Amino acid sequence: MTEDKPATAAIPDPQSIQRILLIKFKHIGDVLLATPVIEALKARYPTARIDFLLHAETAHMVSSHPDVANVITFSRGKGKMFTVKLIYGLWRQGYDLTVDLSGGGDRGAIWSFLTGAKTRLGTRVLKGLAGKRFLYTHTLPIPNSRSHSVLRDLYLLSLLDIQPEKPNMAFCFEAEDREKVKKLLSEAGISADVSYAVMHPTSRWMFKCSSDEMMAEVIDKLSNEYNLRTVITCGPDSKERDRLDRIASLCKSEPLTFPGNLTLKELGAVLSGARVYIGVDTSISHMAAALNVPSLALFGPTGAYNWGPWPNGQDGEAYPARSGVQRADNGMHAVIQMDWECVPCGKAGCDDSKISKCLTEITTDMVSLELDWLLKGGQG
Repeated sequence: MTEDKPATAAIPDPQSIQRILLIKFKHIGDVLLATPVIEALKARYPTARIDFLLHAETAHMVSSHPDVANVITFSRGKGKMFTVKLIYGLWRQGYDLTVDLSGGGDRGAIWSFLTGAKTRLGTRVLKGLAGKRFLYTHTLPIPNSRSHSVLRDLYLLSLLDIQPEKPNMAFCFEAEDREKVKKLLSEAGISADVSYAVMHPTSRWMFKCSSDEMMAEVIDKLSNEYNLRTVITCGPDSKERDRLDRIASLCKSEPLTFPGNLTLKELGAVLSGARVYIGVDTSISHMAAALNVPSLALFGPTGAYNWGPWPNGQDGEAYPARSGVQRADNGMHAVIQMDWECVPCGKAGCDDSKISKCLTEITTDMVSLELDWLLKGGQG
């Protein structure tokens, strides 16, 4: 029977844990935000093999992580035989421990149970599949809704008496990704000794986007006042590419654009060399933070307290306020969010209109102030 264990419970015996499976059926950014769990488990079980089960489209977030032995992908729409073979393959691995980081979803609970692992950790929720909590051996209730995603995932590890301090995210790419990006940047006039900024102004959810005109003004400011050429990136969706093109057309300077034609690892290589990053609430902002790039994220309907750029080495919550401008303690990251009574509302734009006034009314001056702070090393 499932029962909650106190944080001091010595279960299971660390020597008995040799095969671990992490499960997270979420979006790209969610998977990246779970990477501190990998670090924490490897520190407790240094000889254990850690595998990761996730959606195929999120695999790049952990596929080059040095402590992940095997990335196992679940692809929807491949039929029952594919699923049966995958389940059988997982069962044959003989996992000692599974940690479902999916936040209480049915799929994560079912797959955790089907592995046959002796110890199965998960989040206890009442909605969804009846009796779902019994698919785990140990559960904890949903943590505080104002907790950052990084801390929410690590919370489950308290069942193993693991309470890591100052967690770190990690995003890894390969040497060939760096070399390809180096060539692309050089061809555009950005050699190794040239400083540049990266802007990711779009999201597949357009209600997370700010004003195109403001973004263009920021790009010109970076060029004129900081001598930084801006690299603008976006996802492959046609709406994102159209928006990128419009922002570039509004600029008086000459930004370099990558309209959805980079892999996530190649984009990581671009980010890794940036002097500063500006973006909206999207997975790319988490990638920049994981790579320790000074980052400014623009937030609207969603809570920065949950999804703000995580400052590696942060002790406790990074963005404790409900809204407003917040700066990370390490001087590396900041978020801009209107300090309005309705923010964050959790809606797809004002009254679900797909347009968020709390984002479109962010001004160039507001962004400039935080960029000045970041480019001065978090001083002033």
